[in-house]
Amino acid sequence: MLKVTITTATPLSEKDLVSFQQALEKKTNQRIEFEKRIDPKVIGGVKIKIGSKIIDTTILNKLIQIKKQLIKQL
Repeated sequence: MLKVTITTATPLSEKDLVSFQQALEKKTNQRIEFEKRIDPKVIGGVKIKIGSKIIDTTILNKLIQIKKQLIKQL
């Protein structure tokens, strides 16, 4: 059983959780157990942590990346 942390701004529907679970189980060839976290600061999107690997498609992360790019250009 692979423990995966999934963080969203609002709770995911059961349908979305099952969809994520199936996709991750197919990719990792392991059963997945989610630890669900709610963090309104992420604004939208999803952040998935599998061991030391993080997949971050949150709006907060995108805004941070844009800020870094703007600072580099100044």
